[in-house]
Amino acid sequence: MEALETLDASGCESLTRISSSIGNLASMSRLDLVACQSLTEIPDSIGKLASLNELRLAWTSITKLPESIGNLQNLRILDIRGIPVTELPSAIGMLAKLQVLSASCCCNLQGLPNNIGELVSLNELYLGGSGILGLPESISKLSSLQHLSVKFCENLRGIPEPPSSLTALHITFPSPSLPFLSKLTLLEELTLFDCRPLECLPELPVRLSKVSLPSVNLSSEARLCQLIRDKSFRLRKATRCSHSAWVWSCTLYDIE
Repeated sequence: MEALETLDASGCESLTRISSSIGNLASMSRLDLVACQSLTEIPDSIGKLASLNELRLAWTSITKLPESIGNLQNLRILDIRGIPVTELPSAIGMLAKLQVLSASCCCNLQGLPNNIGELVSLNELYLGGSGILGLPESISKLSSLQHLSVKFCENLRGIPEPPSSLTALHITFPSPSLPFLSKLTLLEELTLFDCRPLECLPELPVRLSKVSLPSVNLSSEARLCQLIRDKSFRLRKATRCSHSAWVWSCTLYDIE
């Protein structure tokens, strides 16, 4: 058993407990517990899995992540979508190799640790549908971050300036402006969910090539298009698409 590299118990609804002996599986690189709905905690010994690359805990009933998670120095993917945590341990900032953090639909999650900016390898951060109130200022230090999603975060009051490394931004924003947008010089894709509060735009990044407008009414869509044209960009309607998984539709524009 100590040579076991992958443990996939996803969908095991009767699983209520993980033995602390799991920490003895020194070769394990992937642990998948997705949709183990009766599972409410994971043992501290999880931090002994030095070879772990992927930890998938989405759609479980885990209410707290142990601080020992910071010992997982080879962890690259942490998937905690939909779990009822209210906070993340500060030890997450120690995960130097973490590339993907997915915390979408964590409705009870109110924020991220202040040291989130120490995740030097983080490439993708998904917080859509979570209960976050804001993001720490240190997010600007995530120099490897390319994809950021804060869509459908109904409690979000604002976000600090994100890192200039972003290439894709998906956002629901309750503010009349997006002042940091012009500083995202590498941004190629922008999705604006419910852009009704938006009154003005800064200079748009020169690499921006696609704008998606999901679930907006025609007057809001037309107003936003005019805001973009006012910046001397030409728009070409590429397609209208629907996404049944999230029950939203969008108009996709190519920017010329």
